[in-house]
Amino acid sequence: MRSIVLLIGAAWTVSGRACISEHVAASLPDIAGIEYGAVTAAPVYNYSIAAGDNNPGIDGRNFCNVSVNYHHANKSDDVGYSSGWALERTLH
Repeated sequence: MRSIVLLIGAAWTVSGRACISEHVAASLPDIAGIEYGAVTAAPVYNYSIAAGDNNPGIDGRNFCNVSVNYHHANKSDDVGYSSGWALERTLH
């Protein structure tokens, strides 16, 4: 199941205006056996992290920070999923 959920995150690109919890929750696909719980979404602009021993660092990234809680129907599991969905570039 983890690979299906990661695929959902990898397939999404949203605009900053669409990066709100209600929009993301309404856009989640129906997957047999999955029941969604809390959904949060917030745009993050100009995110940077310094280079380290195991990474080259990043500078000025924009993304929609998405968290989704879900569980499998008729199971007593709770799963948390977090991902950064790319924000579309817009021309002004």
